[in-house]
Amino acid sequence: REMKIKIEFLPHGLICEDEYIYAIKHLAPNIKVLAWNNDSSKYFENNNISSECIHYPLHIKKKNLEAKKNILILISGNRQSLNNFERILSTLYKDLIFKNYTVDCKFHQISNKDEINVINRDIKNIESTYNFTVNIIDNDVGFTNIAKNYDKLIFTTWTTGIFEASYLKVPFIIYTDEAFSIHAFDSVNIPEANSIDECVEFIENTDTEYLHSIKHSLYNNINLNRYLSRRSI
Repeated sequence: REMKIKIEFLPHGLICEDEYIYAIKHLAPNIKVLAWNNDSSKYFENNNISSECIHYPLHIKKKNLEAKKNILILISGNRQSLNNFERILSTLYKDLIFKNYTVDCKFHQISNKDEINVINRDIKNIESTYNFTVNIIDNDVGFTNIAKNYDKLIFTTWTTGIFEASYLKVPFIIYTDEAFSIHAFDSVNIPEANSIDECVEFIENTDTEYLHSIKHSLYNNINLNRYLSRRSI
């Protein structure tokens, strides 16, 4: 800042814009924020922060389809989200399998072996307590490798997987008590559930228009032509 160097800031992953605004204004008021789409960029601009939306190259790994299952639950394994996965497995997962849905679970990819060991130990305790088997997708398997093997996805946290699911045209719902406002979705009616019953209603619902709206927002950026021209080179 002292040398008047122009800086562009690329936040990691899906962000809650409000969490960045105070820090940007007070610590780095001259930076430009690179945003997912027009809605996110406009929100920063409306808060007097320079912003530009860019085309993020999603890393999609497609795989041959296997036998379809009903539901994949995406769980945050981060221990900072206190007891999140224990709560999901002992309520949502348990209820869905008892309703005879075929259900698998996948954690956000984890690199810390100690954390993986803690989670595996807790899963065994849950299985013993509730007398059922938890079907966990291997940690090394990427989300986009398997997403299309399921009829529906249930995200239990806000994640960039929402964009990936939209690209892959796999219906999803958000089931979380995290009070986040993700302004990248201001123009989209994101399906959210506040109870397990609402998750079940979603499973039976056939509406998928929101998938198109989210995907369209990623490719309706002001700099898409510039991105495409670079790719052609």
